[in-house]
Amino acid sequence: MLGTRHQLPNDLVWLFSPQTELPLVTLELLIKAGTLTDPPGKEGLANLTASLLLNGTKSRSAAKIASELDFMGARLSVAGGGDFATVSLTVLKKDLGPALELLKDILLNPTFPEAEVVRKVNQFKAALASAEDEPKVVASRTFIKDLYGPFPYSHPVMGTPQGLSAITRRDLVEFHRNYYRPNNTVLSLVGDLTPEEAQKWVTKIFGPWAAAPLPQVKLPAIP
Repeated sequence: MLGTRHQLPNDLVWLFSPQTELPLVTLELLIKAGTLTDPPGKEGLANLTASLLLNGTKSRSAAKIASELDFMGARLSVAGGGDFATVSLTVLKKDLGPALELLKDILLNPTFPEAEVVRKVNQFKAALASAEDEPKVVASRTFIKDLYGPFPYSHPVMGTPQGLSAITRRDLVEFHRNYYRPNNTVLSLVGDLTPEEAQKWVTKIFGPWAAAPLPQVKLPAIP
């Protein structure tokens, strides 16, 4: 069946397609908070923000989040990217309510614990350094850097060692507050729901999410 396009009063755009073969529901949120929004000198901020969403909220520790997901048998993942941060959830229809409440919590209330920030930064730096031993990776990075010049696409989504070292917890909190907004997000919803059920859940979970003016991203010209 063809999907339909809708929009909440807070400007969240959402797309729905019913799929009734299995009692599953899958959501994917695309938030325009990718590498293109990395501030100069803090390369990797967008990806680091996304990667820490599952590391604790105001009411849940990282362990509690993992435990709740295991109990429901749900899959919840977050990934950074060049243009978007992506939050994905797949869950049985019978567990949709608690799964959506958990998704809402990690999306709106991350705390970016200092110890987790340090751990993740060190993990990314190690990954970047390890990749330097791969000739193909070095050649690709050099080509991309020459191709894009000062444009944000010139650095890896993961960032740079220097950029990651410059990022503070306050940067993460401010980046999240500025870019993780419904008027900066597209939601796709697919699964064993009627259009009325889909409308009810999207309105309940994402309707209270407050819209806000978005930062003006000034991008340099591509050479």
